[in-house]
Amino acid sequence: MPMRLDIQVDRSGRVSQLIMLNVKDPELPSPQVEKGSAISTLLTKADSVHVKHGVPVVELVAKKERGEWRQQWFITIPTAKDVIIGSVDAMSGAVIKFNRHADSLDD
Repeated sequence: MPMRLDIQVDRSGRVSQLIMLNVKDPELPSPQVEKGSAISTLLTKADSVHVKHGVPVVELVAKKERGEWRQQWFITIPTAKDVIIGSVDAMSGAVIKFNRHADSLDD
């Protein structure tokens, strides 16, 4: 499976172009922040530490920013009222992005 995949979708929702690049994985150190710590950090940022939530979906990804590869935990946490979505730097533990979205799956 290719490491880099670029998919372009036209206005009608159909795939118009598919580009696959076979690029060598970047050399990266092991993450300094564990998955559980990243989840706790995001819940704290969302002021939802004591809110009952579903099973978090967590993925460690490498993202190139300003010419440098950075490791990030991408996290999605469903709660009774909304969905918490964010990313946490896997080396420093800093929250990079954070959003709350109303859970419209039950509508």
